[in-house]
Parts: sequence; structure tokens; C-alpha cells
Amino acid sequence: MMLRRAYLVVCAIVMSAAPPASAEAGEAQVDKPVSPREIEELRRQIEAETRSSLEVLVGAYGENGDLNNRLGLLRYGARFDLKLRSGRTASVVATRTEYWTPERVLEAQGTRVALGLRSAASEKVAPQIELGLTRFSTNITTVDGVASVSVRPVPAARLSLTASRSSVEESLLSVAGIRPPLGPFAGELVGRVMENRVSLSGDWRLPHRLDVFGEASLGNRQGANVDSNFFKRAFGGVGFNAIAAEETRSLSLLRVSASIFYFGFTADRLGYGGASLLDRSYEPVPLDRLGSDRIPPAASALGPAVGGYFSPPRFVSTTGRVDARGRLAPSVSYSAYVFLGTQSYTGASRRRAAGFSGQLVFRLDEWLSVPVTFVWDDFGPFTRYHMLLSLMVRL
Repeated sequence: MMLRRAYLVVCAIVMSAAPPASAEAGEAQVDKPVSPREIEELRRQIEAETRSSLEVLVGAYGENGDLNNRLGLLRYGARFDLKLRSGRTASVVATRTEYWTPERVLEAQGTRVALGLRSAASEKVAPQIELGLTRFSTNITTVDGVASVSVRPVPAARLSLTASRSSVEESLLSVAGIRPPLGPFAGELVGRVMENRVSLSGDWRLPHRLDVFGEASLGNRQGANVDSNFFKRAFGGVGFNAIAAEETRSLSLLRVSASIFYFGFTADRLGYGGASLLDRSYEPVPLDRLGSDRIPPAASALGPAVGGYFSPPRFVSTTGRVDARGRLAPSVSYSAYVFLGTQSYTGASRRRAAGFSGQLVFRLDEWLSVPVTFVWDDFGPFTRYHMLLSLMVRL
């Protein structure tokens, strides 16, 4: 994003959709003369869309949980976007990610390289594709990627079809896998779960600054010694753009929305049997004794099946969200959202759902800017945070 996926994961919390771009532009004030400052801002936006860029990034992720569930993450790397004469944008991404459990009892690393291509073939159709390879220190290589196409049948509506394959970054077991020396998986890799998903999403701008949005998805998750687990998910809601004005204003966007989010898995696989860092007595297992935890890998009275990721048969949340965007100074822009509501899932009673995301962009000059992003939420049984610092260079 949302979320425990990669660095810009980030940031989207799946419990509430982002504001449709068409809903923002359609309400901008047009009944007054354009100022020199607004003309300069428009020039900068056009240059940003037509010039190549290099982004250097560093991101950190953390959460609460026990020795098995708590995942620490540090990701650093770069992305180069090359603007082609055809109007397309080619991209190259290279990142290195460090993963660890609490107190670095167990660690893993992953190096990813990806190539992408985006095209604005017309005002109504916008396809894009990205394909990546990741080599993990657990001696495995995974293939990930995304392909999507967005269409606008009418100016007020957008539909997107997306197919994706990605790593499940929810525990060290799920993202990189573990090779226990003992037990039912002795000498074999367990985990390294990949998600395959197909999604259909859209939004529609209505009169009176209202809009509706939604998404429906189907997919499965599967890994080494982790059986396929089918899932379905859907969310939808309605939004109201109280303020939607020029980007140069101190408050250019104020939006409120309400949404409902649902997902469900065929099987609960938030288990670690046969590769657990904690035994049946909840005591740490020495690394040279991994696999001797005596917890069954299959679902039993002792817990869910091995997999290492949050996968309840039923999850439902209802949330309200407020988005804001604007300028703190001519060279400092901000965007933020906060959401609050309730969530419930199989095996747990209804509880609070809350989250916050904020970004500051410091524009140092015409060529250089520094975005800083922070995300926090208590989605599901975990509390998570993510921070991303990047350096954007326009070429």
C-alpha cells in the first residue's frame, strides 16, 4: 500500500479508498483570474510530467507481536523513470531489504530488480506493467509484478483492471521463508508466501461534490510447504469533497468519506508449526533446534496451519476518513489522512480500527525535492508503522 507490502505500501490503508482524481479537479474554483503563482505551479507540474526523474529512497517498517509475528524491515534503493518520446515512461527499480525478528534472533535479506512501462495512450486508456525478480538470502528467487489498465468511459468515471503477484511481507516466515534443521520440514524451506490477485476497481463522480468508489478482488496465497489459500475481498464507499481548489493554497483539498471493507480466506494460516521460534510452552527455540517446537503444521486445537500471515475466514471493518492536502509554504506541501471506525474478524470481538498517514514534500529547487512519509494503523491484530524518506531528482 497498506499493508504489509513494500515501501509505498505502504501508505494506502485498504480500509478506505483514496480520493478519485477526477473528483478533485472537477470542483476547482474557476471564477477568478489566474495568479502568477498559479501559472508558475502549473509550469512545474507540466515539467514534472515530461521530465525523467531519479528517486533514492530509504524506508523502515515495524509492528508489535511476538517472536514469530513481529517483523522489522529496512529497505533502501532507487527508482529511475525515463520519459520516452512516445509519451511512455520506462522505469528501473533496484532495492535491498533487510528483514529481522525481535532482537534479530533471525534475519534475512532480499535484493529486487524490476522493469516497468507506463503509457498514457489516450485520455481514456492508461495501461502500465512492471515485472520484478527478488533474490533472498534463503537461497530462493521469486517473480513478482503488476499489470493494469485504466479506462474512462465518461469523464466522471474510471474503471481499472489489475493483475498482480507480490510477496506477503507479514512475518519473516511469509516473506523470506525459514529452513529449520529439525522437525517435519528438516532441511526444507517453509514459507516464502506469494499472493496472486485480480482486482476490478472504479470511482464515479456525482453531482454536489459527491463520489462513490469500490473494488472487488479474488486471489490466492501459496508458498513452500504452505498450501494454496483462496481469498476474496471487497470494499466500497462514498466521499464528499468539501474543499477542492488550486494546489497553491494552504488547504487545497478537504475530503470526508465513509467505507466498508471485507475479506475472507478459505483457511486460517497465521501459524508457525514446524518452523516456530516459540515452542508449545511459549519459550524461545534455539536456532539450532528450529523445527522441534512440537506444534503441528496443520490446523489443530493448538493453532492455525503454518503460513505466517493474517488470514481469518471473515474480516469486516467500517471506517470514516478525512483527507487534507495543501501548502505550508511555497516550497513545502503536505498531504494527510486519518481514519477511525470499527473492525471485527473471526475469533475476535468488535474493536477499534484507526490509522494515520502524513507526507511532507520539501522542494529544495527546480530539480530537487525531499518527500517524507509516515504511516501508522492498527489493522487486524497488529499495530504497524512505516516511515519513508526519499530524494527526488528531476533530470
